[in-house]
Amino acid sequence: RDMHFRTEENLLSVADRVICMRHFFEEIAKKHINTSNLTVAEHPLLVSEKVQHRATESVDKIRLVFTGALYRKIRNPISLLLVLEALFEKLPYLEVHFYGGGDCNSLLEGFAMTKPRNFFHHGLVSLSEAKLAQSKATALLSIGNSTNFQLPSKIFEYMSTSLPIIHFANNSRDNSIEILRKYPDHLIIDQETERYTQMSVKVINFLNQPRAVINLEYLKSTYSDALPSYTANLMLDAVIHQS
Repeated sequence: RDMHFRTEENLLSVADRVICMRHFFEEIAKKHINTSNLTVAEHPLLVSEKVQHRATESVDKIRLVFTGALYRKIRNPISLLLVLEALFEKLPYLEVHFYGGGDCNSLLEGFAMTKPRNFFHHGLVSLSEAKLAQSKATALLSIGNSTNFQLPSKIFEYMSTSLPIIHFANNSRDNSIEILRKYPDHLIIDQETERYTQMSVKVINFLNQPRAVINLEYLKSTYSDALPSYTANLMLDAVIHQS
C-alpha cells in the first residue's frame, strides 16, 4: 500500500492532468493533499452503436450470456450456478452460455458436464465472438465483485447493447448497483440476503415482463462520462492548455 501511495503521489506531483475513474476518486482525494490536476471520468466503453438484437430465434428459447473473467476470490460464480440449477428445472428450454477466462474454469466445466443441454462453457474467445454471443442473448448476466473499490468495466460494455441485464450483487455496497439503477432494463439480485429459490423466481418474472425500449440518446446523456469522446476531450483539453 505504501508503494501504491508513493506511486500515486509522484504521479499527481509531475502530471499536468490525471484522469481518474469515478469509483477511485473519493479514495484518492482523501489520501492526497494536492489533487487540483485530478479529473474524473468513467470507463470509456459506452459506444454509440448498439448491438443489433437477434434477427431470428425460437420464441420458446431463452438464452442468457455471460462474457468476462471470473475469479474465486473476487467474482465467484457459485451462487449464480446454484440459481441456474433451479432455473433449469423450471425452464427446460433455457440456455446459458459463459465466455471468458479466470480461475473458475474447472468449476464451470464441471457444471457444464452435469447440465449438457442447458449450460455451455466456451472459455476464452475473441472479442468479435464475444460480441456476437451478446447479440444473440435474451439477457446478459453480470456478477459483481466481492470488493467495493473497483467497478467492473463490463457494466458499460453491457449497457452499450441495450439488452436486459441481470446483475448478481455480492453485497449492498456493490458499486455496480448505483450505475445500473439508471439503466431502464435491469434486475439486481442480492446474493447476500436472498435465497436461491427467491432469486430464481425474480429472474423468471424479469424475463417474462415486457421489455423496456432503451433510447441510445438516453444512455449517452445519462452516462456521458463513459463515452470514449468524453475521455478523448479531456485529453485534448489537457494538451491544448499545456501547449
